[in-house]
Amino acid sequence: MLHATLTDERLEPSILEVCRGQTVTLIVDIERDGVFHIHGYDDQVQAAAVFAGEELELPFTAVRSGQFPIALHTADGPAEVAIGTLIVHEP
Repeated sequence: MLHATLTDERLEPSILEVCRGQTVTLIVDIERDGVFHIHGYDDQVQAAAVFAGEELELPFTAVRSGQFPIALHTADGPAEVAIGTLIVHEP
């Protein structure tokens, strides 16, 4: 299980690391409204609308290795803000 907090426009910790083949549950405490998603994992983790004060739980299997940007789309800011990186290592 991975746990992170989405602050104003950052994910803490900003780098999340897992191994390919690992079943992952990412839990994110949300402090900012927007749409959260992980590039390159759209088929495993669909984009999710998030709201301050909520907790987001995203279960998925890390099927591809590499580095994948985690992004937030906000209504009042830039179209997309890079907030972190998912790194999937080879086992």
